[in-house]
Amino acid sequence: MSYEEQMAIIRQIQLVDPPRPPSGRLPIQNLDEYRTQYAEALEGQPEYWAHVASQFAWFSPWASVLEETLPDVQGFRGAL
Repeated sequence: MSYEEQMAIIRQIQLVDPPRPPSGRLPIQNLDEYRTQYAEALEGQPEYWAHVASQFAWFSPWASVLEETLPDVQGFRGAL
């Protein structure tokens, strides 16, 4: 396939917005909210990720959010 044929296909592709979640609310509403969550993730990593993970359904909870014994790093150990 030539470059021109590839570009013709690319030009036909239509961008669509992703569907809204059932709640109707997107997880992050705007750039300021993104920056806030990004800063929180950097400052208190285990606590932040425990909060994020608690929003999902788990079969069994985790014993610890993060275990750093180099060279092995494990997250959410024991969770299913």
